[in-house]
Amino acid sequence: MNETTDPVKAAQSCLAGSDPVALLRIYQFEDDVEAHDDALQKRLRSDFSESFFEVANVLDGAFGPRTELDVEDDLEMIPLCGVFHAASWNVDGTGLFLAAAHEDRETPLLLIVGVET
Repeated sequence: MNETTDPVKAAQSCLAGSDPVALLRIYQFEDDVEAHDDALQKRLRSDFSESFFEVANVLDGAFGPRTELDVEDDLEMIPLCGVFHAASWNVDGTGLFLAAAHEDRETPLLLIVGVET
């Protein structure tokens, strides 16, 4: 987890209407060689998965129990492709979500929090 980004503050900012999404963590590949390193891809996905569940637990503490979302379904509330972990919370009638995504080898890995728009 990025130590400089407080997931609860980021979520509260999204809920307050500042921005519909907040980036919690990103990994941008330096070049094609790095993007096609299978071992690195596997480590990063595992690391982002761990970060996802750490942040989800923090958000559970602030907003109550999460609903795990089936990433095989159409996740209309999440404006990302390549979502591999997703969860949501209903906060006073607003859908809050957390997602980890990686669309393709060359694209960044992302961990974001946001609200349904």
